[in-house]
Amino acid sequence: MGFDVEAAHHEVAPGQHEIDFKYADALQAADNIQTFKLVVKTIARKFGLYATFMPKPLAGINGSGMHLNMSLFHKDGNASMTKRVSCNYHRMLTTS
Repeated sequence: MGFDVEAAHHEVAPGQHEIDFKYADALQAADNIQTFKLVVKTIARKFGLYATFMPKPLAGINGSGMHLNMSLFHKDGNASMTKRVSCNYHRMLTTS
């Protein structure tokens, strides 16, 4: 499919699985998700099955969800917490 799956395992509900993709930039990750869904639905149809990615397709059975883990980077490295942001946040906490 053009991308790496890092892990996959069965979840609680019948037919429910977790698929972990390797990290990618935002646009590539979105494309990977859509490609994966199309391939799964196509293969299911080929075998007379129906694959759904609905959050709660059946009443009384655990639902499914999708979550994303994001990392923020800029040219100097990790951008999620910098000294400037950290200091401003600390100042905000101590002055309020």
